[in-house]
Amino acid sequence: MTDRRQRIRLSSPVWSHVALCLDAVLIAVCALLSFEWYLGRNAQAQLLSHYSLLVFAAVLLMVGFANNFNRSWRGNSLLDMLKPVILSWCYTLAIIIAWLFISKTSSDVSRVWFGTWALSALVAMCVTRLTIYAWLRWLRSKGYNFKMVLIVGTGPCSEFAQKSIEAATWSGLKIQAVLEPQALAAFINTPGQRQPDEVWLCLKLGDKAGIEATLAVLRHSTANIRMVPDWSSLNLMNHGISEMVGLQLLDLSASPINGLTHVVKEAQDKVLATLILMLVSPLMLLIALAIKLTSPGPVLFTQLRHGWNGQK
Repeated sequence: MTDRRQRIRLSSPVWSHVALCLDAVLIAVCALLSFEWYLGRNAQAQLLSHYSLLVFAAVLLMVGFANNFNRSWRGNSLLDMLKPVILSWCYTLAIIIAWLFISKTSSDVSRVWFGTWALSALVAMCVTRLTIYAWLRWLRSKGYNFKMVLIVGTGPCSEFAQKSIEAATWSGLKIQAVLEPQALAAFINTPGQRQPDEVWLCLKLGDKAGIEATLAVLRHSTANIRMVPDWSSLNLMNHGISEMVGLQLLDLSASPINGLTHVVKEAQDKVLATLILMLVSPLMLLIALAIKLTSPGPVLFTQLRHGWNGQK
């Protein structure tokens, strides 16, 4: 008999809207409490006329950034959950500050209130998420709110995925079964078998037949189907994913520096190199003199090297 606790799901999109409404309430409450603490009740009219617009703008901006942080973070670390919230709030504050300076109304807003509001709202949003995160972990320890993961494939990649899930007890993921592609159809079609929430393909990149057979069996499934690539046979350097001419390309070996990053990196290298050279030049002169006096040959060693864009 299937445990009903496994059926409880808290990943509905409704909860994202609830979280967004909660953030809006926290931003407004922190603004009001900061105002009451610093400026007092006698300036209540000033709050409505000068500060309420800032609070409303902050809420709207956070709504715009909501897709970055108000989504399911199952399987990710605590830092991955908090970082987008912190960055979104910093972007929101930066836009508001820029607007205040451009409109020349920054003098109408108390800096102490603004700083108190900004910090307290950020702390409130983070603490709320930490509380929910701890509650979800407690639920999962009791057998609630987890997703079943069906792993297709065996070998080093599959074993690594299994160990990762077993080690991440906080993730809300549980291994349902580990199967070869040939056994998947019989497993899925077993009467009374709970359908997986996630299907992870731990197959070799060249196993076209296995991948196509798995996708054919799961063509009517509502599970999230994900590919866990087996990189064990590849020696990757500066790997990642790039997009060119509308195609997503897997970088097996590519330079991570391009565009504006190249300009900044070049300027940084030249400035730091100049400062370091000025500091160590007396010592270098002494070393060069010692080499010249004690050994034949040139002081400087030269060698042909490959640099930017493969240039010699």
